[in-house]
Amino acid sequence: MSENVTNVGERLRECLGTRLQKEVAMDWLSQWKAQDGEEISPDTVTSRLSGVLNGKVEGLRFFFNDTARAMLLLEVLGVTEEERGELIKAGVAAMSGNGAGPVRLVVDLSAAQSARDALDKIFLFVERTVMVTTVRPVVLVLTHDQYRHLPRTFDDFGNELHVERVDDAEAGWEAVQGHAGEHAVVLSQRRFSVFHRWIAMEFPHHGEPALEPSDALTRLERDGALPMLPAVEHPLEALGVEPSPVHLRSASGVEQRRIMLELTDEASATSLKLPASARLWLAQTLGVTATSTAAERAECEIAAVLEAQGLTAERVNGPALGRTLARARRRPLEPTALRTDDALHLINPTKPVSEQAHATIKVHEIECQAPPLARLHEAVRAWTEGDWLGDPFMEGVIARLDPQRRERNEFAHARATLVLSGVLKPRRRPNRRDWREALATLLEGPPPPARLRVPGKGDPSQSHIERDLIPSDFSKHPLSCVPAVGDVCISRNTSWGWRPRLSLQRSGDYWYAPVDIFICIDPERVTNMDMWLDLLEASTMFGGESESLKGKYQLTDLHIAQGRPGDDGEGEVPFGITDSGWALADRDIAFAWWSLRAALADAPEQTLHDGTGFLSLGQSGLVAEVRVSDIQNGADGQVEASLAADSQHLEWVEASLAADSQHLEQVEASPAADSQHLEWNHFVETMRVQSVPSSSDESAVGCWLPRLITLRGSTTMAEIRFSCSQLVGSRMSGPAAGARIAAAAAEHQRWKQARRDDD
Repeated sequence: MSENVTNVGERLRECLGTRLQKEVAMDWLSQWKAQDGEEISPDTVTSRLSGVLNGKVEGLRFFFNDTARAMLLLEVLGVTEEERGELIKAGVAAMSGNGAGPVRLVVDLSAAQSARDALDKIFLFVERTVMVTTVRPVVLVLTHDQYRHLPRTFDDFGNELHVERVDDAEAGWEAVQGHAGEHAVVLSQRRFSVFHRWIAMEFPHHGEPALEPSDALTRLERDGALPMLPAVEHPLEALGVEPSPVHLRSASGVEQRRIMLELTDEASATSLKLPASARLWLAQTLGVTATSTAAERAECEIAAVLEAQGLTAERVNGPALGRTLARARRRPLEPTALRTDDALHLINPTKPVSEQAHATIKVHEIECQAPPLARLHEAVRAWTEGDWLGDPFMEGVIARLDPQRRERNEFAHARATLVLSGVLKPRRRPNRRDWREALATLLEGPPPPARLRVPGKGDPSQSHIERDLIPSDFSKHPLSCVPAVGDVCISRNTSWGWRPRLSLQRSGDYWYAPVDIFICIDPERVTNMDMWLDLLEASTMFGGESESLKGKYQLTDLHIAQGRPGDDGEGEVPFGITDSGWALADRDIAFAWWSLRAALADAPEQTLHDGTGFLSLGQSGLVAEVRVSDIQNGADGQVEASLAADSQHLEWVEASLAADSQHLEQVEASPAADSQHLEWNHFVETMRVQSVPSSSDESAVGCWLPRLITLRGSTTMAEIRFSCSQLVGSRMSGPAAGARIAAAAAEHQRWKQARRDDD
């Protein structure tokens, strides 16, 4: 026994005086508990007090390894404040002398197996794994029975190892806690209260002993301490979770220590695959603070938001969410909560949601506009023929009404409904009486590239399928396969084709089968918005079911479009004009442009009561009939000039992508063009003469001119037709008139001779 230890013990006995040791021990324990010190049994305190008073190292370590314990002991013994500091220094010095320094590691074997074979393995592990490190001094706590099998080799460690024998495991645990104090690390298969001062140890029946952390002794030797538990930023208990008992996967200390670490680390908490209530119970049982996961915090916030809004969330997939959002844009939707896999979607909530709400909470404030059918009908109901020529398929107006393309399918359905029902009637605005000035403005620049104004409906294949002239790059969506409103003006920069029209049938045969598209084409009911929305939302193309219409409408009210157009094998028929054809059209536009500008300079004019203007084109009696009106949907930039092609002469061009330029030229050269050729000119008769007086044989003299030229500016449209009247031209006299009559008579005689030759 160290002399220093004895001196400290003697001084403490002097302070004890005549008081009983047990009385002092219980007084110390009572005040220790009042300071919220760790739990210590009365027998342990009594034993350790006896040891320190009698100069034993174990007693000295119990009190002087922990400054708080030592200060309280000196206070209970009545040592003056001036002397307390000196005694504490003496006690620490006494432990340091003769190898009795502060304990660094307490190895608890008292709860291990007592069988000889098992003990041999355990002692060998301690000797070769623990005692080879520099983590010393070490206290080895074991029972008296275990001590009998302790190898004598442990005596070689001298003062670096202190062996304490106890009666049983319970007493051993008290000894362990006493030696551990506030600094020593405990190596035990039982859970020590301070996580970063506990190395869990396991002695399996088969296999080698294990430590947790497995590198704990290396860390302790290198760093002097073990890592503490991570700070818990988001305690699970704060979410209002109620603990629920769960069976531990293993009772071993090694497993418990791993679980303690996983419970406090957010990244590892999910690996436990336990509900929050079970994790909280485990944490409370193991004496740690459990962390919540990001998903749990999100769920808690979602639940709080739903409770505040008074809503219950319906779980849906992505497409169903999209359909609901689209429906909310079409008609008013009550506050709704929808839950997808990764988010809560609140649609039109009644109460505001905090801006700090979790990222998984999405708020959709949707202002319900008028249905697409109503908006589209309102936008085009006053359009004139000139407006429709600028946007015959309503692409431009739909783009303006739906700039973010959220409702393109709905607008396509609305367009098909309006067109197929026939409610769109191009209006005609009053003719402007200042037509001459307006026409002069349109003709200010050079002639623009010619366009062809042709009917949008036709049936070039002579089959049972109705086809419409549609740009080739136009949407192939079934709802897009409906004709233009009025004529279309085609340019050389756009490819066109005759596409099968959307085929409609009465719905009776399909009432109990999925229906792609429901459409009502009754002109009297087509603008019933509630009905249109019902039909839209019942179509499978919009995620609906026909069952929703039962009891609301009669079968005869409805039409359906089933499948895609062209499913019968007959697809799009190309339509095109060759470069030489466009050159002829450019020439006719240029000639008319030249003639009209010259006539506007000084030619006579006349205006009818309805604003129709007549402009003389010279002594031949040719007259330009001009109608000028205002338009809303005008041309952007350069004036557009179109030649109206005869709908009866379209078949040949409709069936061929590369029209024969020679045939086109023949059309221009011959006034007797057959019905297989494209034609935009017609014969304008300037004179009719008789070859023989009182004869019925007559000959016509005239020229081939465009049947209709359409000029579209930004706000004005002019339609120009050509006719002839001798009342407008010069009198039929003089050499010129005689020459024309003689030429007509000669032509008539050649025609009669040709007929006789044929006979």
